[in-house]
Amino acid sequence: MVQADTHRSIATSLSEQPARAADHLLAALAYRFVSGARDERPPILDALATTGAKPQLAALLDDPDFSELRAFLDARGVAPGHLQGLLEAIIRRGELPTPTTPLEQLLGPLVRAAASGEDVDALERLRAQLQARRPDNDPAELDRLIARFRGELAAFNPSA
Repeated sequence: MVQADTHRSIATSLSEQPARAADHLLAALAYRFVSGARDERPPILDALATTGAKPQLAALLDDPDFSELRAFLDARGVAPGHLQGLLEAIIRRGELPTPTTPLEQLLGPLVRAAASGEDVDALERLRAQLQARRPDNDPAELDRLIARFRGELAAFNPSA
């Protein structure tokens, strides 16, 4: 993921400023986790451990230097407080978890299907499940959400 790699590179260049380097490493970890990267022990965790700092996501999101991260999380409906707790657990454990939330379990196969070039008509099943779970959902909003997912998944399979 380009954003994660960019923040990791910035962190490397900030070796004289460990707290600021830790901020960029936390941003890189957030991008990787939210985007679904699940390598068992990403180098970001080792680098973050060496800084000795404990960056807070809420503070990052208030910093204009991290406005793209805020937009990335907002676009995906990620609650920063919830994500902070997840990132702290990842840092403590020293590895990214396997998908455990219902959304991750639902979207994980779609992302893998798109990455392998399989048909992604499962998005229509996702739309139906979302409508069934919350009948009060606005159908037009669900259509926009599915269209956004379709566009994001297409990035994994440019020939689609």
